[in-house]
Amino acid sequence: STLINPAFVLGMVEESELGDEEKEMILRLNARKLLGAGGGEV
Repeated sequence: STLINPAFVLGMVEESELGDEEKEMILRLNARKLLGAGGGEV
């Protein structure tokens, strides 16, 4: 899997026209992926 730069994703989400709840959901999913990529199971 490709490692995603959190700052890059944050910028993409901030610039998008999504509502706060959608933004939060995307960021949470992304954070979970990053934690999962660090090793071990989520």
